[in-house]
Amino acid sequence: MVKRNKPLITASVSPYIKEQADALVDSGNFGSMSDLVSIALAEFIGNYKREHGMTAHKSPLTTSKDDKPIVVEHIIE
Repeated sequence: MVKRNKPLITASVSPYIKEQADALVDSGNFGSMSDLVSIALAEFIGNYKREHGMTAHKSPLTTSKDDKPIVVEHIIE
């Protein structure tokens, strides 16, 4: 067994999102909920950076206290 030293993220989501995520994991397409969430966040961050002209090396997403938070316009409830 490979032990990974990954940080823990805790989040609350709508029941619909949880049901859909459970179905994807149960289908065998993802090894675990952690795998699904990691892939989803990596894709979201990559898309966000491309859409906002950021490079892969430019991190974090906000660079000063004057920056506004990231707002997601379309959330499925």
